[in-house]
Amino acid sequence: MIATRQHNAERALEAERQRLTDIRKLRAVKAVLAQICTLSNALNKVIKTNDAEELYHIDPQLLADYKAVLQSLPLFEVPSGRMVLFINIIPRAIDEVTMRLFGAHEQENDPVFRYEWLLAHDIEERVEKLCNVATIANSECFDEIESMGGWNAEELAAVDTDSRQMTDTQKLKQ
Repeated sequence: MIATRQHNAERALEAERQRLTDIRKLRAVKAVLAQICTLSNALNKVIKTNDAEELYHIDPQLLADYKAVLQSLPLFEVPSGRMVLFINIIPRAIDEVTMRLFGAHEQENDPVFRYEWLLAHDIEERVEKLCNVATIANSECFDEIESMGGWNAEELAAVDTDSRQMTDTQKLKQ
């Protein structure tokens, strides 16, 4: 009976260690997804407001760097199948955006010309796609961490506050 209890306690301890390791991995993935989400939202906003000058203050190399980080993650160690799918989809979406942004930087120095060049090469659609997939992936990753008990009460309260503020902002827009 003592051996059985000790074995069960060791198994429970190992399961808890694995859960905490999985949460740390997902939090790292979420941190990268949050940065991609922030940058893609900024790009989306700049494009929708037709701000040609501001577009060139956003460095496409940042997106390329985030892509490299995602691709360096060992997929077999990512504890969520859904996150593995997103980790494979997002780099392609980043490629589509960065290819166009780098191409625009090679165009003439006139920002208006470069902006029109980007529009002609479907930058709006590509950024919108990246923005959507990054937002969904970020949200899914949050939910996955939450289902594993990976957020403390303070972190959840901060998210709830952010959600309420976003809802209030959306109401004001309507």
